[in-house]
Amino acid sequence: MHNITSMRRHSLIWLTVLALGLPTLAVEGTQTSTEADPLLSKASYQDPQAGEFMTRWLLLGPIPASGDESAGEEGQKKAFKADPFSTERFRENVKVDEKEYEWTPVASEGKVVNLVKELGPETFATAYAWARVHMTKEKHVLLGIGSDDALKVWLNGELVHEVVEGRAHEPLADQTPITLHAGWNKLMLKIVQYDGGWGFSCAIRTHDGEPLRNLKYRTAPPKK
Repeated sequence: MHNITSMRRHSLIWLTVLALGLPTLAVEGTQTSTEADPLLSKASYQDPQAGEFMTRWLLLGPIPASGDESAGEEGQKKAFKADPFSTERFRENVKVDEKEYEWTPVASEGKVVNLVKELGPETFATAYAWARVHMTKEKHVLLGIGSDDALKVWLNGELVHEVVEGRAHEPLADQTPITLHAGWNKLMLKIVQYDGGWGFSCAIRTHDGEPLRNLKYRTAPPKK
């Protein structure tokens, strides 16, 4: 009798949750298993309050930018518009044209992440870089980015910046206003290599162009 009463009580609780549209732990947990993954912690930043360049990233690549290298730079620019996997959710393994790719943690010695050094010399290829930033409160900032060559930037799955043409790297060449929300913010870059040098740099700065103070690298998710 006690078990039946307990079952009825739990049923009533679930019916109330569904009726009121309240979040359940299975759906709306504050931290998913993916977010707690040790791999992600290698490219995590806690409460950036200063403009140190972000030197720790997860890299994916090199991925051929197009199956037809004879298409030239213009053909590669068209291929640049398409992305072979979802930019909204992080997955440790990505399959592109029947080939498996894995994210690899890197830590550059200087402000520039040298993709030729990390991934090897390539022509008409693509690399993706991923990091996450945890904020205790919402903050409006500038994302200062330089790239060699073309570039796409997503923040929390939304495309916030794009440079299609080939160019040499210049730190802070692009100043893109973004809003970092309270909690985890997921940042992903796509850097396309046409030929020659290949790399990028990224820093979070204030709206007047000054660096934010005390950007902290974090090796574990923040405590709840």
